Amino acid sequence: MKRFESEGVRVRRLNTTRAFHSPLVEPALDELEAALDDVAIGSPTLTVISNLTGSAVDSGMALDGAYWRRHAREPVAFASGVRVLAECNVDLVIEIGPHAVLGPMTTLAWPDAASNQDAVGTPVVLSSLRRPPRDGSSPESENSFVDAVAAAYEAGLEVSFAGLFAGETRRRISLPGYPFQRERHWLQPAKRRRTTTDHPLLGLRHESARGEIIFETEVYPSDPAWLQDHRVFGRLVVPGALYGAMAAALAFLDGNGPIAIEDMQLHSPLVFAENDSSDGVEDAVRHVQVLLDASEETASRHVQIYSKGTEGEWTLHVEAQVSSGAAPPETAAHLDLDSLRASLSPADKSAYTARRLQPVSTWVSSSVRLARSGPVLARLWQKSPCPRVWIAMT
Repeated sequence: MKRFESEGVRVRRLNTTRAFHSPLVEPALDELEAALDDVAIGSPTLTVISNLTGSAVDSGMALDGAYWRRHAREPVAFASGVRVLAECNVDLVIEIGPHAVLGPMTTLAWPDAASNQDAVGTPVVLSSLRRPPRDGSSPESENSFVDAVAAAYEAGLEVSFAGLFAGETRRRISLPGYPFQRERHWLQPAKRRRTTTDHPLLGLRHESARGEIIFETEVYPSDPAWLQDHRVFGRLVVPGALYGAMAAALAFLDGNGPIAIEDMQLHSPLVFAENDSSDGVEDAVRHVQVLLDASEETASRHVQIYSKGTEGEWTLHVEAQVSSGAAPPETAAHLDLDSLRASLSPADKSAYTARRLQPVSTWVSSSVRLARSGPVLARLWQKSPCPRVWIAMT
């Protein structure tokens, strides 16, 4: 023992009068076998894992004196038995005995789920009793068995409580009340108050007495999420493509086929207010209205897009003419891209971007952040000496 202790191995001398599973027990084996030969032991009705074979006991295995003779003398197939338990999908192990000894060993010998696909996770291990500490520092509670039953019930084992309290007089009592903390958890309402009949882009439809069609919706800085990708000088600005998409969606409502959006004029950009509040979601909302005039005599109809925020006044952003079902306009003559590119010279993208950021008189100062989900500048050409720049987007 001193040798193992010097090597850092935890050892303890067993308090027993027989050295089982060793040659020292052989003088008692004949008497043990003879005493058990006269005992009738039937086949188990439950699955029993033998520590002699490390497998389940089948109906043809004789549990006679010769079996128990081998059981006392031969090595214990504990690890093999634990592997069989894992293959049987055992999820709860209860050690019935005066102290927790084999239960903790079961968790140490449980097979790794990564190496054995049929094995389940480490089971819950409980002990029916626990021995009080030898030093008497913290004596074991007299209810250790009841605690074990409660833990087994918590782990999912069905417990016969009638048998637990057999021979005792028990009565039900009312538990005292206790003050509630009353911590409320309010559900956050949806940002957009929409119904199933609303248009996904234009929102709720209204018709005025004069025949105008009005769509009303709400736009937030975070809804739709891609708006966060379009900022100018740090401010969130609605891209012009959204106005075009709204006008096109409005044209599709009155007909099929090709649509045309003409004479689109941008009067003022839709810029969200800077968020200074704690949540800021409700303060930054913009109420958007899309108006379609009542004229149905002509194929083209007038469209206007307004919005209103906390300022309380409606702002006109865009107006255009939309038509649907009209013949597509005649295409222009074919553009020879090779000839056009031959008249251009490649330009430096980094130099172009730096020049755009310089507030000089010949250039407009720009601080536009391109969207992560949108097109990016791929290649750049310039026609000298004309300052006009040709840009290819991908």
